[in-house]
Amino acid sequence: MSAKHEIQITAALENWLRSRPDLDVGEVTFSWASNGFSAETIFAEVLGRGGDRRNLVFRVEQPGGQIFLDTDIADQARMLEALASNGIPVPEVLALEEDCGVAGRRFLVMSRCQGRNFPQSPNYLANGWVKDLTAPQRSLLWSNALTVLGQINRLTADDGFGFLDRPQYGDPGLDQYLGWLSAWRDVAVGDQPSAVIDAALDWLLTNRPGNLPVQVIWGDSNPCNILFDTDLNVTAALDFEAAALGPAEVDLGWWFFMERRRSHGREQLSGVPGRAECVAIYEKALGRPAVAVDYFEVLGGLRMALVIARTNRRLVETGALSQLGKVAQDNPIAVTLAGLIGREAPVVGEDFGAFVTAVAGR
Repeated sequence: MSAKHEIQITAALENWLRSRPDLDVGEVTFSWASNGFSAETIFAEVLGRGGDRRNLVFRVEQPGGQIFLDTDIADQARMLEALASNGIPVPEVLALEEDCGVAGRRFLVMSRCQGRNFPQSPNYLANGWVKDLTAPQRSLLWSNALTVLGQINRLTADDGFGFLDRPQYGDPGLDQYLGWLSAWRDVAVGDQPSAVIDAALDWLLTNRPGNLPVQVIWGDSNPCNILFDTDLNVTAALDFEAAALGPAEVDLGWWFFMERRRSHGREQLSGVPGRAECVAIYEKALGRPAVAVDYFEVLGGLRMALVIARTNRRLVETGALSQLGKVAQDNPIAVTLAGLIGREAPVVGEDFGAFVTAVAGR
């Protein structure tokens, strides 16, 4: 991302802010939070002429850059509004600008929530504030996170989430979700061989459990997308780019797969609930027993493998990588996923090293 691009985007956003009579803007300070594939995240500190101060977050869409299939910034705004109306702590939506003439693309404006999340780098199990907590504090932290996950998942289409239905992929529920995964596989992998991804998809289609309720799926349910205050209460749940309707266990499986990857080769921290206790906490918030948790962890692994494959393809499309290589097949996620379905694990090679370097250099 060039400095010229940053200047152009922030100038357009400042003009937009100054056009808003409800803000009475005096000074604006921007800081670039991240340059994601689907959207750029920009923080803005707005000082009003009367001395009031507001902290905002802009999510500026990058058309064609989506990693998850069918993501839409307008749906993300609707998702936040629907969650807020159901008592879930999320950022307040201040505006959705759909006129691409303003900044060259659509953008979402939200209030900036206070709190800290689980750090990804360094791994929160290795260093940082989570590791520095006492065992009882970590137990509370995990319990609060899993509780908000269950509270989101217990919601249904009738609670204001009907817009998440994707009938082009099948009947609402697991059939629709697997249909979406199959379509995403074709976008992420294309004609490139990926034995583990295809074997996992076949395994999921063959072993699917039946008669599961259709509920709201967060889509990226991991502790890095939750903010906590100093008392370890949840202040906000974030990032609903991959929200959907389907079995609630989709999110629990994603949680467990991500935890499996982050804890690989590391000693478990004291106070962190074991798998059975995590399920029990989640079930209490969900209001029903969790079903086929192992199945949905495989589904979470497939989703993460598709994230790697699609990200690799996107890096080639943008010129950050010269060729696809074997990243979609030979990567650490595929190794873990292969183990879950009893397949021979691939060997991670130099292509994945080049992929990691390209991601870091964006």
